[in-house]
Amino acid sequence: MQIRHFSACAALSVLVALAGCGSGAEGEGERVDVYPVSGKITMAGGPVANAAVTFSPKENQPVANGRTDAQGNYTLTTYEAGDGAAPGEYVVLVTKSTAPADPGLGPSVDDPNYGAAPQHTAQAPAGTGSALPDKYAAADQSPLTATVKAGDNAGVDFTLKP
Repeated sequence: MQIRHFSACAALSVLVALAGCGSGAEGEGERVDVYPVSGKITMAGGPVANAAVTFSPKENQPVANGRTDAQGNYTLTTYEAGDGAAPGEYVVLVTKSTAPADPGLGPSVDDPNYGAAPQHTAQAPAGTGSALPDKYAAADQSPLTATVKAGDNAGVDFTLKP
């Protein structure tokens, strides 16, 4: 009986401790004002499609995120879709994962080699990793910065260099 009582007390203590834990952000639960932010990401003269765009704060404002469309256009979100970012200075991160060209499902029934013994190779699948230079994924390396001001912040564009 003592072991069960001890276990129940230990579990209760952990729950109480976790209830007091949070992100440590001052005024958690309180929203700060955000303003629309949009722009375009390009590299090598063309749009960077389906990339994650993160405005990493240099101050105490919340993080804002977005994703580029097929034309490289993005809109930031902090609390609700497309609401924008809080005023302040940011380091901008842009990342894009590449997916393997062949997910390894094998030939389709339309393939003339369907039913043949599979060909195994020792090489890693092509197309894994990052499609963009690593420097754009790290806050301490990214050369991209932005200042968000009260009002509409349209045209916050970035040209990535290979």
